[in-house]
Amino acid sequence: MKEDDVFRYIGRCGVMLGLVLAIGCGKDPKQKQTLEQLNGRLEAALGITDPSKRNDALKSVAEDAADTGMEETTLAALGKITDPSLRNDEAATCALKLSVFGNKKGATAVAGLITDPAKKNDVLGKIAN
Repeated sequence: MKEDDVFRYIGRCGVMLGLVLAIGCGKDPKQKQTLEQLNGRLEAALGITDPSKRNDALKSVAEDAADTGMEETTLAALGKITDPSLRNDEAATCALKLSVFGNKKGATAVAGLITDPAKKNDVLGKIAN
């Protein structure tokens, strides 16, 4: 390989690296939302009359609220989910998210919504550790 070829190769690698850094790796991380945005979404979700679609919307709001550490909005959304199994699963997911966020008190409150004793004990054990 000649010296000119080496420099062209290095230049191409630099351009490729720049493109990857500028574009990203294909993931589009969800932007965290403000309390006002989440409460607006919660209000909209509560207006949905189809129970299945309403539960799906509430699940989404609860998870996004937990991702930002907002326990009150998380609790409000989870408390309105009418499917007990879905509510238990989502309460477990959201409690662990709040715990990772550092909000152990909020995580414990959300775990309190879980009606399945085994699942509740498992989640509370993870929060405690």
